[in-house]
Amino acid sequence: MLVNEPQVRKTSTDALQLVVERCAAASTEGPSDQMITVLGSFVGENEGVYDRQVYSVLETVAVLDPSVVQALIPNLSISLRNTEHKRGLGRNIASRTAYRKLLCLLGESGQAEITSLEAE
Repeated sequence: MLVNEPQVRKTSTDALQLVVERCAAASTEGPSDQMITVLGSFVGENEGVYDRQVYSVLETVAVLDPSVVQALIPNLSISLRNTEHKRGLGRNIASRTAYRKLLCLLGESGQAEITSLEAE
């Protein structure tokens, strides 16, 4: 029997939540370096193909541990710009909208990056 999408999403979210919580509990000083490294690789491996889905996963992480995603902001912005440059079609409104939604969850650092992106 196939599992419908909401069930898969719920199971995936629960698993991601468990991983983030365990990494946060194991890290005594700020965001988990291991989580940042793994998520950075995840972004790099999926940039340009699954942008909106990547941002959706990061939204879940941002709710659970914003400091991890805040640490990724510079790499995420570079990734967005690189993808747009590779495509050669200018700004990708759908990707930027998804990224802006993620940044809105990250407080002042997210707002600062939104301002930077809009100033381009």
